[in-house]
Formats: sequence, C-alpha cells, structure tokens
Amino acid sequence: MAWAEILPPFESLFRRCGMESAASFLGWTGILVNHHRHRQVEQVALSERGFFLKKEHAVSWRDRFRNAWAGFGWCSTAVREGAMLQALRRAGMPCPEVAALGEDGKRAFVLLREEAGLVDLRMLLQNLNPELERCQLAVAMGRELARLHDGGFDQPDLFAKHILAGPAAGAFRFCILDWQRSRRRREVSWALRCRDLAVLDATLLDVLGSNRLRLRCLRAYWQTARQADKPPLRRLARQIRSEAERLRTKRRIRDVSQLPTPAGDQAFVPLRGGTLLVVRSFAERLGARWPDAWMKMTEDAAHVWDLLSAFAGADGSETARLQSWPDTAERHIPRLAHTLFRLQRFGVPAPRLLAVGSSGAHVHLLAESPRTIPFAEALAKASFATRCRWMQDAGTIVRRIHEAGYHLPPGDSWQRRLGVAPATGAVMLVNVEPLPRGSVPWQQLAPVEFNDPELRLSRSEQLRFLAAYLKKSRELPLLSRLRAAERRAVA
Repeated sequence: MAWAEILPPFESLFRRCGMESAASFLGWTGILVNHHRHRQVEQVALSERGFFLKKEHAVSWRDRFRNAWAGFGWCSTAVREGAMLQALRRAGMPCPEVAALGEDGKRAFVLLREEAGLVDLRMLLQNLNPELERCQLAVAMGRELARLHDGGFDQPDLFAKHILAGPAAGAFRFCILDWQRSRRRREVSWALRCRDLAVLDATLLDVLGSNRLRLRCLRAYWQTARQADKPPLRRLARQIRSEAERLRTKRRIRDVSQLPTPAGDQAFVPLRGGTLLVVRSFAERLGARWPDAWMKMTEDAAHVWDLLSAFAGADGSETARLQSWPDTAERHIPRLAHTLFRLQRFGVPAPRLLAVGSSGAHVHLLAESPRTIPFAEALAKASFATRCRWMQDAGTIVRRIHEAGYHLPPGDSWQRRLGVAPATGAVMLVNVEPLPRGSVPWQQLAPVEFNDPELRLSRSEQLRFLAAYLKKSRELPLLSRLRAAERRAVA
C-alpha cells in the first residue's frame, strides 16, 4: 500500500512540480549526507527552497511493531518521526518542520524543511570566541532543554551534533534533530531528564565546552524546570557526570562525539543514476576548475574514472589511487570507503576519499593523499627535536585509530604504515588496508615496536609516543604493562 501526505504550507509547491505520490518523493535524489544500510539522508532543493529527505529502504515488521508499542501505530520509523515532529511543532518546541511523509510498501520517507541560519552546535562553539557569548549560549540552551522536558518530550538521542544553533535578535535560536526514538509523556521523570542531559554531556568534547559552561547550562536548566520534585543542583550535576562517564565507554557515543568535519567532506553527490558517488568537496573542485571535463565526465561513461584520476593527480604534491573490486564482494560501496570516512571523522590524517561507484561487474574507489616518505626513513634523517615531535604525532594518530575501533592484523606494526609528508612535515597514515575493526585485548593493538632496529628510538622518544598515545589516562598501569611486554619481547 502506498500513500503520501503533503502538509498544507507545501501543497501548492509540490503539486506544481507533479510530486504527489510516495514514489515521486522516494525517487527524488540529492546530495547524500548520511548513509546507512537501510536508510539514508539526502539534501534536496526545489524552487530555491532546501529540504532534507530521510528515506527508509527496508521497513521490517519489527520496526512497525516497535513503533506500535510506543503508541505511534503500525508505521515505519520515518512516519513515526514525522508524527513526532508535528506534535513538537504544535507545542512550539525547537525542531524541523515536516513538509511531507509517506510509505510505499517496504519503503518510507519523511521530508523536512532546511533550517536556514543555524549551524551545528559544535561548529558554533568553535566560532564563538568571547566568553560572554559562550555563556549566553549555555544559558539559552539550558532554558530551551528545560522547556522541552517540561512539555513532556524526551530525547534519548540528544547528541551535540543533533543540536543546531544560531544567533537571533540578540539571543540564540535552536533546532533539535533526529526524533525517531523519542516519545511524548505525561511527565518526563528526572531519571529520563538526567539520561538526556548525560547524552549531551558525553557527546560534547571537553575542548568545546568547559566545566564552567556545562555548569552554567545545567544551572539555567534547573532554575527553569517546573517539575516539583527537583533534586539538589549539586546532586543532579554529580549524577549527570557519572552517567556521562559511563556513556563515554560505549562505542556508539564515541562515534558521534568527534569534532565536526569540513563541510562537504562527508557528503556524496550522486551521478549517473546513483552508480557514481563523488565527494561533495571534490565535485565542487571539478566544476570550478575543470568544467569542460566535468560535463564530459557526466555524459561519457567510458572515461569517467580516467578523468577523475587525471584531475585528482593534477597537483604534483598529491597522488591519486584507483582501486577496483568485484561488485558481488563489496556491494557497491567497498569497506575501504567506510574506513576512510570513519578515520576522517576521528581526526586521523589519512588518504581522503574522492569518489566511489560501480561500473559493469566491478566497484571502483578513488582516494587522494599527499606524497610521503616512509616513517623510519624520515626519522633516520631528522634532528632530535623533530624526531620527538614526530613520535608524539605518531602516538596521537595510533590512539585515534584505536578509538575508531581499528587494529592491525597479527604480525603487522604501525611504523610500517606511517609516513611523513615532505611538503608539510606532518605524520600521516599511508596504508589503511586492511584494517580489522572490532574489540581486541590491548596486547593485540600492535603499537609502534620500540625495539625495531630501523627506528633506533631513545627512551625520551618512546615516552613522547606513549604520553601522546595514553592521553594521560591509565598512564601508570598501562605504561608498566607496556614496558613489561617490551622486556619479554627482547628476552
């Protein structure tokens, strides 16, 4: 059964364009900003108005049962979120405006109007320099979250990246995203309030929000909340911090609590019917610097990847690498593409993904990286101060790789995968394939082998690496373990 509902403010806009069925919305393609196995988010535009289209490709009966159990009826998660957003808008809460929603068999969608003038909270905190503005933002956000909970709405996915904020008439305006798991209750208990606030605290990095800012936000929340059985502010702060520390140990929380990536570096522009996905920043470079070849590339399928590789390698300081796999093995988007995107989100300097797509019976991937020299070779020619700096950078890189959930297969070592870019003197991860992902004992994480004769590391250089890798957490016990393991390896 297929159906589509267009909200009254947008009826004339979509009907003028002949978009009235669910199939027309599900077939609408735009810039791919988020992609999962069974759902994706695309940025689309119509008549100079921007929207975000959230699609579900495989709605299961488990999803429908879960949503019915939550009180939304036998519907998809996209329709559930649309119903929740409409209830939030009627209550005057900060959330996106629904333009249309619907289902077509096992597929579903919800179309949201783009919020102009608002940016990611993490990005806004990076750009707000005066302490006064940051404090005003913290107070305004605390009051807005208290108003949300007092209205009976909880938000278990209150990640920092799901909060959009921006200045408005001397104050701040907010918009909270991703409501597919939230509910409206008669009263939001303090346990649920603490859960939501702890999720926000756990996903906001310390470099973006100091303890002082967090306490200002919590104090404004506590003073604004209308619920009668308020716990003392000190006890509430301890409870939220304790819950946040527990949440930081979960992989899902670590994945969403990274610094924002540059605009366009994690979004795809689909071409050739979706068989070619070009990273948005690379697509903008193609259109701006090579418009003739860009137009030819979109028309002539035979030379697509040759043109992409030629343009990516046009700069002599960088190299482009094109790889191919059988389509049946990699399922259109190879695992290496996910690895490159994930490493970039965790701040690992590694080759950048430029394009991925299928052609015939194969899947292709294009990546770009600066020219580098092997890590051991660079260390042998560097001064002592440079060696210490590079070892510290290497420790930071290896720590971030482990935080992303990757490790090395047995018998490998990180120094053989690291390199130094001569143009900038920066240490980076050169070889990213294959990187297994999963939980392993710390003994199998394979850090840099200090006893490698090619490196000839001094004790101070080893300690620089360890200090950067450990990040001052669990330093003494883990340092003693690493030293004991090193002595056993030498013996």
